[in-house]
Amino acid sequence: MTSSMRRRDWLRLGGALAASAGLPGWALAASTLTVAPMNLQRRTLANGLQVLAQPGGGGGSVSVQVWYRVGGKDDPQGRSGFAHLFEHLMFKSTAHLKAEQFDRLTEDVGGENNAFTAEDTTAYFETVPSHHLERLLWAEAERMSTLNVDEANFHSERKVVEEEFRQRVLAAPYGRLFEAVAPNG
Repeated sequence: MTSSMRRRDWLRLGGALAASAGLPGWALAASTLTVAPMNLQRRTLANGLQVLAQPGGGGGSVSVQVWYRVGGKDDPQGRSGFAHLFEHLMFKSTAHLKAEQFDRLTEDVGGENNAFTAEDTTAYFETVPSHHLERLLWAEAERMSTLNVDEANFHSERKVVEEEFRQRVLAAPYGRLFEAVAPNG
């Protein structure tokens, strides 16, 4: 039996149980779903930085996400891609980190990191063993405060972003259409 057949069978069973109880099919799933409340701790620092923390379950790792309220909508007119370009540059060198060292701080200890840029957000996220949290927070502050935006970094990352655009937008079946209908600058 394939996994799609199993899923179909479960959906039929759920619908039959709901119908036998006189409920619409979706009601059974909705009535049995329980989500524990998130224990978020909120704090705003003197510089305006909003910090949300959720104590974990003691799994030995920690996840950090840093979200900035800037994205494609903030690109200069006729210069789309700047927010995405700077997302890439944030992985380059700083006053105290060599190029690509941010990756080494996460991946070399068994963690991972990545980022994305949307229309109104640029976000960075990492997961590392919990005893590396302080170093990771230092690195996030370091790349925000002393990023090295030099010509070599700019040109190398510009080429990477241009290639991503070719692959993700221009090569996609409807990419050119979507770009024409809702251009980003």
